[in-house]
Amino acid sequence: MGLDAIRGNSAVTHTTFEDGVKYMEFTEAVARSIATGQAIPLPLLS
Repeated sequence: MGLDAIRGNSAVTHTTFEDGVKYMEFTEAVARSIATGQAIPLPLLS
């Protein structure tokens, strides 16, 4: 979907605030996993 919009093949859409928060939580879990070498369960509790 996103690449199609960049290429001009579909409409540009925006994510919801809730989806943005989930994405941020995911990227935070990835960063924590890289830093600790451990799996980080979602949702994050702190």
